[in-house]
Amino acid sequence: MSNAQSGAAKLSVRAQARAARAAARKLALLSNDERNAVLFAVAKTHGRKRGADSRANIEDCRAAEKTGARRKMSAAAFARLRVSERVFAR
Repeated sequence: MSNAQSGAAKLSVRAQARAARAAARKLALLSNDERNAVLFAVAKTHGRKRGADSRANIEDCRAAEKTGARRKMSAAAFARLRVSERVFAR
């Protein structure tokens, strides 16, 4: 399991969605300036992690190729797994 997966694997998708909704409710209570400060801080942190996320994605794609999982995936599913630098740059 890659580093990118390990953090998310600790929480189910449902738990992640609940956490996101709770965070959104908290953000909604902040002033515009406070909300922008929080969002810019998150974006800055994400920018620093971009290289690690990109490397983890490459590892995931290689693992899918190596284990044969790639043959079991549709081309569209594998394309969603393979993330380009352009996506990380957003």
